[in-house]
Amino acid sequence: MANGQAQYEARFFGAFTVLRDGRPLEGPAWRRESVRTLLKWFLLHPGRRWRAAELCEVLWPGENGDRCPNRLHVTLHHLRRLLEPELPCRRPSSFIRSDRGGCYRFDTADRWRTDVGETRRLLRSADAARAADDAAAEIVACRELIAYYERTFLPEDLFTDAFAPVRTAYEREYQDVLSRLLRASLDAGDDFAAASCAATILDIDPYCEEAIAASVQVSLRQGHVLGAMEQLDDFLGTLQRELGTRPPHRLSRIRQRLRSPG
Repeated sequence: MANGQAQYEARFFGAFTVLRDGRPLEGPAWRRESVRTLLKWFLLHPGRRWRAAELCEVLWPGENGDRCPNRLHVTLHHLRRLLEPELPCRRPSSFIRSDRGGCYRFDTADRWRTDVGETRRLLRSADAARAADDAAAEIVACRELIAYYERTFLPEDLFTDAFAPVRTAYEREYQDVLSRLLRASLDAGDDFAAASCAATILDIDPYCEEAIAASVQVSLRQGHVLGAMEQLDDFLGTLQRELGTRPPHRLSRIRQRLRSPG
């Protein structure tokens, strides 16, 4: 690793990209879907041991034929050559490890950086900022996180079942971070950021009580009482028409205060 920079970099948000020494991986092996899928799987689960049958199910779901172990062996071979083309024959890979039990694992050997790992670091930073009551630092971390989420996790694998649980986790995380940013922006008095964040949340979840309450709060801060009432009435009407639910207690109290300002 030169100058503290990872030799390999993988990007999962947006088009899946792998760089080696700053240059994209390329060549016939990179065009093999099974090779790219296996590398994604390994990088998302570094250090975890996988039986050959488990990897075959990831690569070729539902195919349990006798050919699968051979296909896996070929895929592993191409992946090794792709990542380390200079590797002498019969010399073990720096990254792909196997044991006597027939299990495989991926060792990053401290030479890999991923944007998935960066999101973990940013989440820790946001948590530390919140613990320190530092709204400004939390806002910065949340905005950087959102920039990753909005690129979409592995967009080319939207219909690949193997990555569905990870995708779902990031979608939930995206909404959680939006809520954190909304609350932090309100606390910091940044009405524009809060209103923008609330609008994004409502685009994802039109029934989000927290987002509409924040939007109403921003309107009131800016002196737009009638606008706040219209937003609230529209939201509550939508809940009644589409979900058949009664107004949430919190929003009912807000509406009551708006209609009885004295």
